[in-house]
Amino acid sequence: MFNSAVRTPGGMSRRHFLEHLTTAATLTAPAAAWFTQALRAGASEMRRHHKAAILLFMEGGPSTIDIWDLKPGQTTGGPFKPISTSGDLQISEHLPMMARQMHHMAVVRSMSTREADHQRGRYYMHTGYVPNPNIEYPSYGAVISHELAGKSGSLDIPPFVSVGGASVGPGFLGMNYAPLVVDSNGDIRNLKMSVDVGRLTQRMNALRSLEKSFADQH
Repeated sequence: MFNSAVRTPGGMSRRHFLEHLTTAATLTAPAAAWFTQALRAGASEMRRHHKAAILLFMEGGPSTIDIWDLKPGQTTGGPFKPISTSGDLQISEHLPMMARQMHHMAVVRSMSTREADHQRGRYYMHTGYVPNPNIEYPSYGAVISHELAGKSGSLDIPPFVSVGGASVGPGFLGMNYAPLVVDSNGDIRNLKMSVDVGRLTQRMNALRSLEKSFADQH
């Protein structure tokens, strides 16, 4: 059950998005095409407001001593050679194109944690809090979506998209700030609903009738 009066950031109601899915759920390819077109259509709006953020969380990637902090000449250093960059630091010889862009980047070397378990550490990375059985904290994307609510113009796409499903959920902020999860192959996750399209359409029509009846009475 959802409240159609509750609107997500950017002016899209939960019902509005479900209506898109009702139409798109007949085939995955048309649904993916709609999502791609919506992203392209919203790109200029996001650029105009400068209110977008991308987090690349490359779980299982190379060690920091192989890319950003080579520690040359030390026993704790990596096997590769450092190269100069357009910024004020050196990085791995295998990242020459990144080296040209390092004046736009910052490498944070001060982060530390006492979390030895990978899953707990992953949660810490995505929320800024260690896991707590008494409260579920929101992820980075959910917090940004919440803070930009009503400030990023009108976008016909969800405010928080997670590609590959690596992100943590919305926590105590609620499902309005949950991510739309897109698999790495481009398919929208959970698009194939257990309810067939005809039944879903009936439910949406019934909801519209109920809302109209309520509005007429008030």
